[in-house]
Amino acid sequence: MLVALVAMFGVAGLVVLVGGLSWRGVVAVELVLIACVVVINRSAVPEVERWARGAEGEEHVGQLLAELEDDGYLAIHDVGTGRGNIDTVLIGPAGLFTIEVKSHGGRRRSDRIDPAWLRQAYAQRMWLERVAGRRATALLVFSRAYLIGRAVTRQRGVVVLPARMLAGHLRRSRQLLSPEEASQLHDRLRHALE
Repeated sequence: MLVALVAMFGVAGLVVLVGGLSWRGVVAVELVLIACVVVINRSAVPEVERWARGAEGEEHVGQLLAELEDDGYLAIHDVGTGRGNIDTVLIGPAGLFTIEVKSHGGRRRSDRIDPAWLRQAYAQRMWLERVAGRRATALLVFSRAYLIGRAVTRQRGVVVLPARMLAGHLRRSRQLLSPEEASQLHDRLRHALE
């Protein structure tokens, strides 16, 4: 921001020397430019930072899922649904999953999850079930937040849990698919979803 302001004043000085614009005109232009920079800083920068946190959270969960490949879990990331995206579709011994990652930090009560997030995860599950023709489980995974209360809960058809418990949760789940079935379903969905 400081570099941008110095550059703007430098350009204004050149305009005065070369273009003959009065200092009052330059000051007026500079004030308008400073106001624009402030507006951009207050509106665009938080949006970019939120997007970057989200991408970082999805990468973190992606790394955790990559560690489960030896256990037979296969992931398809960033699946477009026509009305948004599913962060990850996961296929493995415990079945078919949608994973919605939330990168909010701090402490969150597990019994007070934003209903919009639960609706989003549930809608993703329903969409995938229609496409796959089989039952899926919706997971809402917090990549950075510490959940207060029960760490793993089921709410409105969605399993809510912190990323640190994701691998253990999947490994403890009942086996529904053989390795061959999981691989075949993964290949079929990968071709259908890409």
